[in-house]
Amino acid sequence: MKIILFFIGIGLFLSLQYAIAQSPSLKTTVDRRQILIGEQLKYNVEATFLVNAYRIGWFSVPDSFSHFEVVTRGKIDTIEKNGILTYKQTLTLTSFDSGIYAIPAMAVHVEPLADDTTLNVFTDSIPINFSFSPIADKKPSNDIKSLIYIQRDI
Repeated sequence: MKIILFFIGIGLFLSLQYAIAQSPSLKTTVDRRQILIGEQLKYNVEATFLVNAYRIGWFSVPDSFSHFEVVTRGKIDTIEKNGILTYKQTLTLTSFDSGIYAIPAMAVHVEPLADDTTLNVFTDSIPINFSFSPIADKKPSNDIKSLIYIQRDI
């Protein structure tokens, strides 16, 4: 009896692992979390799921959103390997506001082909610190100069 319960437990554990491995996953990364105002950072999004199991609706990004400007949008790369399909996209972002601002969570719509449900898988919200460049303390400041008027003869 204990052996039968042992094998049932292993079967449930393996089926749970298989079910978790089948669900779509979404991964987001940035190359830097602290930049100077006007510098650029790379925001990478990667979605992984089984081939012929899901239909994916990729998120659309406006030209600017919550203190961020989109400099370039990379193409959505599709990679298929061992029955697993991976979508990858890289966005180049910048900001001209100082402070800590978070790249907001964006929804990727996932529709399983086996049923009529729709899932929304969200990217991570990633905080980025935008700061001014450090002031050079070693250089003396210059005096304010008066205006120079130029007379032109027409």
